[in-house]
Amino acid sequence: MLAEDLRAVRALLAERDPELLDAVAEVDRTLIHAWLLRDPWERAQCSFETAAGIAELKTWRRTG
Repeated sequence: MLAEDLRAVRALLAERDPELLDAVAEVDRTLIHAWLLRDPWERAQCSFETAAGIAELKTWRRTG
């Protein structure tokens, strides 16, 4: 369902605001380039910290 929603939003943006899609693509390329400039240990450490942060956020969710 999520993939279908993303495709629908992309199609809508392609029709109404293609410049926005271009801007997002440029940001993606910039972030990927910056990530690849880091050394492997730094990338691994950042990934571990991100995973730990996500795990902590999941404990904050309210249930019920």
